[in-house]
Amino acid sequence: MIPGWALARMSLRPWMTARTAHPPGIAPLAPDAWLHADETYAAQMALRDALAAERAQDVIACLPEGEAAAAELRDLLRDDLIARHGAREAGGALIRADGGSVALAGPAMTAICRMAQEDFLILHRAPEEGEHRLIAGALCFPSNWVLREKLGKALMRIHLPVDEYGPPLGARVQRLHDGVAAGRPLWRANWNFSLSPDLYTPTPEAQKRDRRRSRAAPREWRDAWVRVERQTLVRLPQSGAVVFGVRTLIAPLSGCDEDDWTGFARAFAEMDEEMRASKVGPVIVAEAERRIAAGRSARDM
Repeated sequence: MIPGWALARMSLRPWMTARTAHPPGIAPLAPDAWLHADETYAAQMALRDALAAERAQDVIACLPEGEAAAAELRDLLRDDLIARHGAREAGGALIRADGGSVALAGPAMTAICRMAQEDFLILHRAPEEGEHRLIAGALCFPSNWVLREKLGKALMRIHLPVDEYGPPLGARVQRLHDGVAAGRPLWRANWNFSLSPDLYTPTPEAQKRDRRRSRAAPREWRDAWVRVERQTLVRLPQSGAVVFGVRTLIAPLSGCDEDDWTGFARAFAEMDEEMRASKVGPVIVAEAERRIAAGRSARDM
Protein backbone atom coordinates (compact mmCIF):
# COMPACT_ATOMS: atom_id res chain seq x y z
CA MET A 1 0.00 0.00 0.00
CA ILE A 2 1.26 3.44 -0.95
CA PRO A 3 0.03 6.12 1.48
CA GLY A 4 -1.43 9.32 0.10
CA TRP A 5 1.60 11.38 1.12
CA ALA A 6 3.89 9.20 -1.05
CA LEU A 7 4.35 9.07 -4.82
CA ALA A 8 3.87 5.89 -6.81
CA ARG A 9 7.03 6.77 -8.74
CA MET A 10 9.67 9.30 -7.79
CA SER A 11 9.31 12.47 -9.83
CA LEU A 12 12.63 14.07 -8.82
CA ARG A 13 15.56 11.79 -9.66
CA PRO A 14 18.86 13.42 -8.66
CA TRP A 15 20.85 10.19 -9.12
CA MET A 16 20.35 10.48 -12.89
CA THR A 17 22.83 13.31 -13.46
CA ALA A 18 26.37 13.81 -12.20
CA ARG A 19 25.70 17.37 -11.01
CA THR A 20 22.87 16.40 -8.66
CA ALA A 21 23.90 12.86 -7.67
CA HIS A 22 26.48 13.96 -5.10
CA PRO A 23 26.78 16.90 -2.68
CA PRO A 24 26.70 19.79 -2.82
CA GLY A 25 25.13 19.82 -6.34
CA ILE A 26 23.92 23.42 -6.10
CA ALA A 27 22.18 25.13 -9.02
CA PRO A 28 20.28 28.41 -9.57
CA LEU A 29 16.52 28.33 -9.02
CA ALA A 30 13.96 30.57 -10.68
CA PRO A 31 12.26 32.66 -7.97
CA ASP A 32 8.82 31.55 -9.15
CA ALA A 33 9.84 27.88 -8.65
CA TRP A 34 10.61 28.27 -4.95
CA LEU A 35 7.68 26.17 -3.69
CA HIS A 36 6.85 22.75 -5.07
CA ALA A 37 3.41 21.13 -4.86
CA ASP A 38 2.28 17.84 -6.42
CA GLU A 39 -0.38 15.14 -6.12
CA THR A 40 0.62 14.42 -2.52
CA TYR A 41 -0.36 17.96 -1.47
CA ALA A 42 -3.61 17.20 0.38
CA ALA A 43 -2.22 14.22 2.30
CA GLN A 44 1.03 15.94 3.25
CA MET A 45 -0.78 19.08 4.39
CA ALA A 46 -3.11 16.94 6.52
CA LEU A 47 -0.01 15.43 8.15
CA ARG A 48 1.42 18.87 8.78
CA ASP A 49 -1.85 20.08 10.31
CA ALA A 50 -1.93 17.08 12.65
CA LEU A 51 1.69 17.46 13.73
CA ALA A 52 1.27 21.20 14.33
CA ALA A 53 -1.75 20.47 16.52
CA GLU A 54 -0.42 17.44 18.39
CA ARG A 55 3.38 17.88 18.47
CA ALA A 56 3.93 21.63 18.20
CA GLN A 57 6.78 21.55 20.73
CA ASP A 58 8.61 19.04 18.55
CA VAL A 59 8.07 20.52 15.08
CA ILE A 60 8.05 24.30 15.69
CA ALA A 61 10.81 26.35 17.34
CA CYS A 62 11.95 29.97 17.31
CA LEU A 63 14.55 31.85 19.30
CA PRO A 64 13.70 35.46 20.21
CA GLU A 65 16.34 36.63 17.74
CA GLY A 66 14.55 34.73 14.97
CA GLU A 67 11.12 36.31 15.33
CA ALA A 68 11.64 39.18 12.87
CA ALA A 69 13.02 36.86 10.17
CA ALA A 70 10.16 34.41 10.80
CA ALA A 71 7.60 37.18 10.29
CA GLU A 72 9.36 38.18 7.08
CA LEU A 73 9.29 34.59 5.83
CA ARG A 74 5.59 34.20 6.71
CA ASP A 75 4.72 37.27 4.64
CA LEU A 76 6.89 36.12 1.74
CA LEU A 77 5.20 32.71 1.77
CA ARG A 78 1.75 34.28 1.94
CA ASP A 79 2.45 36.41 -1.12
CA ASP A 80 3.93 33.52 -3.12
CA LEU A 81 1.11 31.12 -2.26
CA ILE A 82 -1.51 33.68 -3.26
CA ALA A 83 0.28 34.62 -6.48
CA ARG A 84 1.19 31.12 -7.69
CA HIS A 85 -0.43 28.34 -5.68
CA GLY A 86 -4.16 28.99 -5.50
CA ALA A 87 -4.31 30.42 -1.97
CA ARG A 88 -6.22 33.51 -0.86
CA GLU A 89 -6.38 35.70 2.22
CA ALA A 90 -9.62 36.18 4.14
CA GLY A 91 -10.44 37.28 7.67
CA GLY A 92 -6.84 37.43 8.79
CA ALA A 93 -6.13 33.91 7.58
CA LEU A 94 -4.48 32.29 4.59
CA ILE A 95 -6.90 29.93 2.88
CA ARG A 96 -4.78 27.25 1.25
CA ALA A 97 -5.55 25.60 -2.09
CA ASP A 98 -6.99 22.61 -0.21
CA GLY A 99 -9.27 24.85 1.87
CA GLY A 100 -7.20 24.69 5.04
CA SER A 101 -7.24 27.92 7.04
CA VAL A 102 -3.99 29.20 8.56
CA ALA A 103 -4.21 32.11 11.02
CA LEU A 104 -1.64 34.75 10.10
CA ALA A 105 -1.67 36.44 13.51
CA GLY A 106 0.33 35.02 16.38
CA PRO A 107 3.75 33.30 16.25
CA ALA A 108 5.00 33.36 12.68
CA MET A 109 6.59 29.89 12.75
CA THR A 110 3.26 28.38 13.81
CA ALA A 111 1.70 29.74 10.63
CA ILE A 112 4.70 28.81 8.48
CA CYS A 113 4.46 25.20 9.65
CA ARG A 114 1.06 24.83 7.92
CA MET A 115 1.44 27.03 4.85
CA ALA A 116 3.22 24.79 2.34
CA GLN A 117 4.54 21.26 1.85
CA GLU A 118 8.06 22.50 2.60
CA ASP A 119 9.78 22.50 5.95
CA PHE A 120 11.63 25.75 6.64
CA LEU A 121 14.73 26.43 8.71
CA ILE A 122 15.96 30.00 9.26
CA LEU A 123 19.68 30.59 9.70
CA HIS A 124 21.55 33.80 10.44
CA ARG A 125 25.18 34.81 10.76
CA ALA A 126 26.08 37.80 12.89
CA PRO A 127 29.16 39.81 11.81
CA GLU A 128 31.22 38.39 14.66
CA GLU A 129 30.23 34.77 14.00
CA GLY A 130 32.09 32.33 11.79
CA GLU A 131 29.05 30.28 10.77
CA HIS A 132 25.33 30.64 10.26
CA ARG A 133 23.24 29.47 13.23
CA LEU A 134 19.77 27.93 13.28
CA ILE A 135 17.46 30.53 14.84
CA ALA A 136 14.00 29.18 13.90
CA GLY A 137 12.38 26.20 12.24
CA ALA A 138 9.18 24.47 11.22
CA LEU A 139 10.17 20.84 10.68
CA CYS A 140 7.39 18.29 10.27
CA PHE A 141 9.33 15.80 8.15
CA PRO A 142 12.80 15.45 9.73
CA SER A 143 15.12 12.86 8.24
CA ASN A 144 16.46 11.34 11.46
CA TRP A 145 17.18 14.44 13.52
CA VAL A 146 15.48 16.51 16.20
CA LEU A 147 14.80 20.23 15.72
CA ARG A 148 15.32 21.33 19.32
CA GLU A 149 18.68 19.55 19.53
CA LYS A 150 19.91 21.77 16.69
CA LEU A 151 18.27 25.09 17.60
CA GLY A 152 20.84 27.82 18.21
CA LYS A 153 23.67 25.66 16.87
CA ALA A 154 26.07 26.56 14.04
CA LEU A 155 26.11 24.74 10.69
CA MET A 156 28.98 22.38 11.45
CA ARG A 157 27.49 21.44 14.83
CA ILE A 158 24.03 20.97 13.32
CA HIS A 159 25.30 18.24 11.02
CA LEU A 160 26.85 16.10 13.73
CA PRO A 161 26.99 13.10 13.78
CA VAL A 162 26.85 12.84 9.94
CA ASP A 163 30.16 11.19 9.04
CA GLU A 164 30.50 12.58 5.51
CA TYR A 165 29.87 16.16 6.68
CA GLY A 166 33.48 17.00 7.52
CA PRO A 167 35.35 20.33 7.44
CA PRO A 168 35.81 20.44 3.61
CA LEU A 169 32.09 19.98 2.88
CA GLY A 170 31.17 22.17 5.86
CA ALA A 171 33.27 25.02 4.49
CA ARG A 172 31.60 24.72 1.09
CA VAL A 173 28.14 24.77 2.65
CA GLN A 174 29.04 27.85 4.70
CA ARG A 175 30.25 29.63 1.56
CA LEU A 176 26.91 28.84 -0.08
CA HIS A 177 25.03 30.41 2.81
CA ASP A 178 27.29 33.44 2.62
CA GLY A 179 26.92 33.75 -1.13
CA VAL A 180 23.19 33.30 -1.72
CA ALA A 181 21.76 36.67 -2.80
CA ALA A 182 18.28 38.10 -2.30
CA GLY A 183 16.16 37.41 -5.38
CA ARG A 184 18.56 34.71 -6.60
CA PRO A 185 17.63 31.47 -4.81
CA LEU A 186 19.54 28.22 -5.10
CA TRP A 187 18.51 24.58 -4.94
CA ARG A 188 19.97 21.10 -4.59
CA ALA A 189 18.67 17.59 -3.98
CA ASN A 190 19.55 15.09 -1.28
CA TRP A 191 18.53 11.43 -1.58
CA ASN A 192 18.72 8.22 0.36
CA PHE A 193 16.75 5.07 1.12
CA SER A 194 14.30 4.39 3.93
CA LEU A 195 12.77 1.32 5.53
CA SER A 196 9.29 2.87 5.51
CA PRO A 197 7.29 5.67 3.86
CA ASP A 198 7.02 7.55 7.15
CA LEU A 199 7.83 11.26 6.81
CA TYR A 200 8.03 12.16 10.49
CA THR A 201 11.20 10.35 11.53
CA PRO A 202 12.94 12.25 14.34
CA THR A 203 16.04 10.53 15.73
CA PRO A 204 18.06 11.95 18.65
CA GLU A 205 21.79 12.38 18.12
CA ALA A 206 22.62 9.78 20.76
CA GLN A 207 20.62 7.18 18.86
CA LYS A 208 22.17 8.13 15.53
CA ARG A 209 25.59 7.38 16.97
CA ASP A 210 24.53 3.76 17.25
CA ARG A 211 25.62 2.67 13.77
CA ARG A 212 23.49 -0.44 13.86
CA ARG A 213 20.37 1.68 14.16
CA SER A 214 21.28 4.60 11.95
CA ARG A 215 22.45 2.32 9.16
CA ALA A 216 19.66 -0.24 9.24
CA ALA A 217 19.14 -1.58 5.72
CA PRO A 218 16.28 -3.58 4.18
CA ARG A 219 16.67 -7.33 3.87
CA GLU A 220 14.88 -7.20 0.52
CA TRP A 221 15.28 -4.28 -1.90
CA ARG A 222 11.54 -4.30 -2.67
CA ASP A 223 10.89 -3.25 0.93
CA ALA A 224 12.87 -0.02 0.53
CA TRP A 225 11.62 3.48 -0.20
CA VAL A 226 13.43 6.27 -2.01
CA ARG A 227 13.42 9.54 -0.07
CA VAL A 228 14.38 12.74 -1.90
CA GLU A 229 14.69 16.21 -0.40
CA ARG A 230 14.33 19.18 -2.75
CA GLN A 231 16.34 21.72 -0.79
CA THR A 232 16.25 25.47 -1.44
CA LEU A 233 18.27 28.43 -0.17
CA VAL A 234 16.61 31.86 -0.14
CA ARG A 235 18.00 35.11 1.27
CA LEU A 236 15.41 37.23 3.10
CA PRO A 237 15.95 40.79 1.82
CA GLN A 238 15.10 42.67 5.03
CA SER A 239 16.64 40.58 7.82
CA GLY A 240 19.41 39.08 5.70
CA ALA A 241 18.67 35.63 7.14
CA VAL A 242 18.90 32.55 4.94
CA VAL A 243 15.89 30.26 4.63
CA PHE A 244 16.66 26.60 4.05
CA GLY A 245 13.56 24.94 2.58
CA VAL A 246 13.11 21.17 2.43
CA ARG A 247 10.39 19.62 0.29
CA THR A 248 10.32 15.88 1.04
CA LEU A 249 9.23 13.34 -1.57
CA ILE A 250 9.05 9.60 -0.97
CA ALA A 251 8.22 6.68 -3.26
CA PRO A 252 8.68 2.89 -3.25
CA LEU A 253 11.94 1.66 -4.72
CA SER A 254 9.88 -0.93 -6.59
CA GLY A 255 8.46 1.93 -8.68
CA CYS A 256 11.88 2.68 -10.19
CA ASP A 257 12.63 1.59 -13.76
CA GLU A 258 15.79 0.31 -15.43
CA ASP A 259 16.99 3.83 -16.15
CA ASP A 260 16.80 4.57 -12.44
CA TRP A 261 18.80 1.47 -11.60
CA THR A 262 21.44 2.44 -14.14
CA GLY A 263 21.63 5.85 -12.48
CA PHE A 264 21.83 4.26 -9.04
CA ALA A 265 24.68 1.98 -10.13
CA ARG A 266 26.62 4.90 -11.58
CA ALA A 267 26.12 6.96 -8.41
CA PHE A 268 27.03 4.04 -6.12
CA ALA A 269 30.27 3.45 -8.06
CA GLU A 270 31.34 7.03 -7.33
CA MET A 271 30.72 6.72 -3.57
CA ASP A 272 33.30 5.48 -1.14
CA GLU A 273 32.54 2.34 0.85
CA GLU A 274 31.55 4.30 3.97
CA MET A 275 28.97 6.37 2.09
CA ARG A 276 27.53 3.34 0.29
CA ALA A 277 27.05 1.63 3.66
CA SER A 278 25.35 4.62 5.29
CA LYS A 279 23.32 5.90 2.33
CA VAL A 280 22.37 2.70 0.55
CA GLY A 281 23.10 -0.65 2.17
CA PRO A 282 24.37 -3.90 0.61
CA VAL A 283 21.04 -5.27 -0.61
CA ILE A 284 20.31 -2.27 -2.84
CA VAL A 285 23.91 -2.08 -4.10
CA ALA A 286 23.78 -5.78 -4.99
CA GLU A 287 20.51 -5.36 -6.87
CA ALA A 288 21.93 -2.46 -8.89
CA GLU A 289 25.01 -4.51 -9.76
CA ARG A 290 22.84 -7.51 -10.70
CA ARG A 291 20.73 -5.41 -13.07
CA ILE A 292 23.76 -3.85 -14.73
CA ALA A 293 25.34 -7.28 -15.20
CA ALA A 294 22.07 -8.68 -16.60
CA GLY A 295 21.86 -5.79 -19.04
CA ARG A 296 25.41 -6.42 -20.25
CA SER A 297 24.67 -10.12 -20.72
CA ALA A 298 21.54 -9.35 -22.73
CA ARG A 299 23.47 -6.98 -24.99
CA ASP A 300 26.23 -9.58 -25.55
CA MET A 301 23.79 -12.27 -26.67
